[in-house]
Amino acid sequence: MTAPALSRARSSEPARRRANGNGTARSVMLIAGAVVSVLAIGASIVIGSAGITLADVWRATTLSIFGGELEADIARTFSIITELRLPRALLAFVAGAGLSLAGAIMQGLLRNPLVEPFTLGVSPAAAFGAALAITLAGAQTLPAWVTILSALVMALAVSAA
Repeated sequence: MTAPALSRARSSEPARRRANGNGTARSVMLIAGAVVSVLAIGASIVIGSAGITLADVWRATTLSIFGGELEADIARTFSIITELRLPRALLAFVAGAGLSLAGAIMQGLLRNPLVEPFTLGVSPAAAFGAALAITLAGAQTLPAWVTILSALVMALAVSAA
């Protein structure tokens, strides 16, 4: 082997080790993030004035997914978990994940780690769209979806421009 080829072979070995180590660290961080997310969702369901435990959450969740007979002692707890707390916790998790994904996409597209919706005027455009819908309605009461749709249309128009 020639000297330049030998030096390239030596220099690429640490780069390969760094890449493998970096991939392992990334996997560990993803797994840790998933575990913390599940624990946070579980804690948000358990915390409250009804005195629900993690065992109750597990029983109610498995009962609602796999079916079975609802016992009288868990009926109240089951309805609290499946109708109030679990949907609220899952919706909060999905909303947070969507917002973080949107932020990461904006940072990647603009190559700016400090970017936010105000950078491109998306937030003010959404506020303008909502205010426009409310103002044009006058004294009439609009359904909430009209205001939301107007804000979305204005935000998308500014993003497209």
